[in-house]
Amino acid sequence: MAWRFVKQPNNLLARFSQVVDDFTHYDLTKEEAEELCITEFEMDRDEARNKVYLGLVDDITWPIDQRRNDGLDRWRDALRVILAVHGVEVLAERQKEIVGA
Repeated sequence: MAWRFVKQPNNLLARFSQVVDDFTHYDLTKEEAEELCITEFEMDRDEARNKVYLGLVDDITWPIDQRRNDGLDRWRDALRVILAVHGVEVLAERQKEIVGA
């Protein structure tokens, strides 16, 4: 699967797609994220819980240069990808939409 959950600074979850290199869902609760996995991606309950868990614990399974271990490494990685692929304007839009910054 070419997507992952990312914990947002407000502790809700966003779904980051590595296909479009952008967020496709955001401001999801744990329960909403699990339901998304089950209904849209036909995962069983255990798979869904695991996918959500990895986002909540900020599991990094790929190399990252400056890991801070503050629970937002996946978030920062997703923002770096958006900046590289879509540019500063799209990055600013996403930050405004999702964090209000």
